[in-house]
Amino acid sequence: MTKNNIIKRAFVDALGVVAYVVLFAFGVGNFEKMFGPQPDTWVNIAIVLILFIVSASVTGSLVLLKPILLYVEGEKRSAFHLFVYTILFLIILALIIGLVLSNSSIIFTS
Repeated sequence: MTKNNIIKRAFVDALGVVAYVVLFAFGVGNFEKMFGPQPDTWVNIAIVLILFIVSASVTGSLVLLKPILLYVEGEKRSAFHLFVYTILFLIILALIIGLVLSNSSIIFTS
């Protein structure tokens, strides 16, 4: 992969992680509004654990799948760079979102 392709792919993968996390957080945050209050049972704990595993799988595949495939194909340098750039873009996006939210009242509304 060329350096430009690696950087573009890393940015798209990081955006995919951010989009997934935002949608997931929105769904979890509004679960009670959508489905009403749920009784506390062992089933709720099992569902939360399953959702955690699914989330780890989705985000893990967005961050690690292509670098692993590149590594297996012998493009070790590209694999490493793609992984590092993806992590850097995630950090940058997290900082941007944190700064935007800290300067607005979005996080303080209920």
